[in-house]
Amino acid sequence: MCGIYGVIGKTSTGQVIEKLKSLEYRGYDSCGMAYDYNNQVFLDKTVGNTDRLRKLVPYRNIECGIGHTRWATHGSVTPINAHPHTSVCRRFYLVHNGVLENYRELIRQYQLVCRSDTDTEVIVQLLDLLMNKYSKVTDLFKELIGLLKGSFAIAFIDKENPQTIYFYKNKSPLLIGKLGSKFEISSDQNVFEEGTNVMILNDGDYGFISPKGLVLLPLLQKHQSFIKASAPVCCKKTDHYMLDEIYYQKEMIQTIEQAYRSIDVREFQVLCNQCDEIVFVGAGSSYYAGLYLKKCYERLLDKRCSAVIASEIESFSIVKDALFVLISQSGETADLIRALSHLKNKKQKTIALCNQIHSSIGYACDLVFPLFAGTEVAVASTKAFMAMILVGKLLIAGDEIGLFSVKKRYIEKVLEKENEIRQLAKAVSKAEKVFFLGKGLYYPIALEGALKLREISYLSAFAFYSGELKHGSIALVDQTTVCIGLLHTLEHENFIKSNLEETRSRGALTYLISNVDETADLILPDAEVSFTVFVQLLAYYTALELNRNIDQPRNLAKSVTVY
Repeated sequence: MCGIYGVIGKTSTGQVIEKLKSLEYRGYDSCGMAYDYNNQVFLDKTVGNTDRLRKLVPYRNIECGIGHTRWATHGSVTPINAHPHTSVCRRFYLVHNGVLENYRELIRQYQLVCRSDTDTEVIVQLLDLLMNKYSKVTDLFKELIGLLKGSFAIAFIDKENPQTIYFYKNKSPLLIGKLGSKFEISSDQNVFEEGTNVMILNDGDYGFISPKGLVLLPLLQKHQSFIKASAPVCCKKTDHYMLDEIYYQKEMIQTIEQAYRSIDVREFQVLCNQCDEIVFVGAGSSYYAGLYLKKCYERLLDKRCSAVIASEIESFSIVKDALFVLISQSGETADLIRALSHLKNKKQKTIALCNQIHSSIGYACDLVFPLFAGTEVAVASTKAFMAMILVGKLLIAGDEIGLFSVKKRYIEKVLEKENEIRQLAKAVSKAEKVFFLGKGLYYPIALEGALKLREISYLSAFAFYSGELKHGSIALVDQTTVCIGLLHTLEHENFIKSNLEETRSRGALTYLISNVDETADLILPDAEVSFTVFVQLLAYYTALELNRNIDQPRNLAKSVTVY
């Protein structure tokens, strides 16, 4: 969840903070940095985002520094719990992403004195303790690694050798970048300049970077080769990245169309035809995309399909000759990585639909298909979710690519109704409860709409199959409720409309969103993309009405890399 950044080479404290800012979507509860200046290590950290850190840290030219943006897991949001953490004698300065599962046991076993409430500090205090036994920092790595249990990535500096950054990677993402004589280390690729040579570290990799270069250990382990970094995140064009990313979906459709005219998907189609069951695996929006694709594939292939939440995969009954399709924006989601490990142990065939193909999931699956959504900065996923359903459907429906230009026009038509959606958002913002009703293929879109609304507006939003509302959940309906029905085919008209009538008679405000009913409160084109953009814009403008922090909603982070 948290973001790690480090640099060796000519830079400045201001540039380090800028890099941390690009990692804020991984966590923005607190932040901090430690850096070498005139052979002395300075430490600054604060609660809140990097704008606060910028006011604390003097602008200095430096050649070594590490920084961190935190999403709180262990310990409340306080300055003492912010990273970097220091050892008792202030020799080591360490940043950490992940969870140390046995930190309480280590505190008791080694009688460690910790000032914070974090699991992270245990690691840096162990470093201090172990240095009594070893002459070099690299000598203690093997023992340190043997003591730590969990999923984590760490980076630290030693004030006795302040021009070196040491690191260790285990089940949390960590990358090394090299551009000219400068080395960087980061949780995400998006901090690197375009053209940077990037190495994605394997689990178990450790070593250090210094002005002399990169030393990667253990020497006998096979390491990933360098890849070229793509273009960095562009500047905001509107007030929020989320709105930029909603608008970008028009261009994204063109990118996907062009790319998949030359990508061979026949192997995937053969696997689908040969298997006994296709299982889509995801978490959050990725799971909803999988649920949508499950329904599509059942119709197109007349084959048993399932969708399963990644964290529930160990309870899922696997049939012989199943094909598992793992869906992820980051490729580093902890629940999905764990699910993949479980499937590999069961010797199952795995396919990745992934926005970051150079990732843990991208490297580990048998086949990987890129989403081409580009970098998402806003925590709430929009364009990546859209890419998941489009690419997923494209892989199996050969004629789907010919409809992409139509889908682009449909998105444009929804955007033309932005003012109408904004007016609807005003009513939604006054509600205490919001219900989305869907059926068939559009139930997953109702789920996504409810999730988007919860994420960035903090309203209690739920999605229901239209036939299920009256089986208990209608008890929640009163004058504080808004009910939104998604109607895309006349086959479902009676279900959706009767539900709206039932909730209206109990005091709820109701809205019909449809492509087939001219009496609807909002008329949309007939396509999954139209309804998806609608629920995204509704969530955005509702949050705007409520004056929420849209790109950085409370308690959330972009990539969930802890269990």
